[in-house]
Amino acid sequence: MPSWYEEGIACFFGHERSMTVKDGRLATGLKPTAAVLAPLIAGGRLRVPLEELLHGDAAQSIAADDGSGGKAEATALFDRVFADAGADLESGFAAWLADPQ
Repeated sequence: MPSWYEEGIACFFGHERSMTVKDGRLATGLKPTAAVLAPLIAGGRLRVPLEELLHGDAAQSIAADDGSGGKAEATALFDRVFADAGADLESGFAAWLADPQ
């Protein structure tokens, strides 16, 4: 599994901003808010280029703790692909999940 996917799914279901408790019920997989996504863009461009996110090591970037990013970007990408996929992307993504090799 690519590291963006591993990190993205972990945060999508387990990060404090992706879940809430209301009326005693836990809701997970909440969409990132504009406030969460805003820091991912600098000067009208992605802070972490998509190519780097897709092929880089998100865990290594996060562990470096040098502001190079990774966690929020991976979560946003996972959310976009997993939660907002259209029919064509959804079927291709489902096939990839079944056999990511």
